[in-house]
Amino acid sequence: DYYAPGVNITITSILDVNSLTQLYSNNTLRTFGFFITNLNDTAMNNVTWKVNTGQGNVSSLYNSTLQSGKSKYVVFEYNYTSSGNYTLTATAFGGDGSISDSESIGVNI
Repeated sequence: DYYAPGVNITITSILDVNSLTQLYSNNTLRTFGFFITNLNDTAMNNVTWKVNTGQGNVSSLYNSTLQSGKSKYVVFEYNYTSSGNYTLTATAFGGDGSISDSESIGVNI
């Protein structure tokens, strides 16, 4: 064990989920979008994503490779089955799945 008072350690993820936004709404149907950014200095293989809508899950169908410093934009839709307030969480995974980042927003149906 190591203890160093006054030492701050910052851990920065090399995968970033950002700008999660509701793009469209019509009754219970919602369309959302978000960016996945590779902050690593090398390409990242096996990049996937999953969204917990508060009612169910939506996920990527294919793995992709994201080059260093590049982003991909994900757009998806979900049709809620009942009204209410939900927390929607988008998570991206990279490499062997041990690299991840998430972002959440509230959704009112």
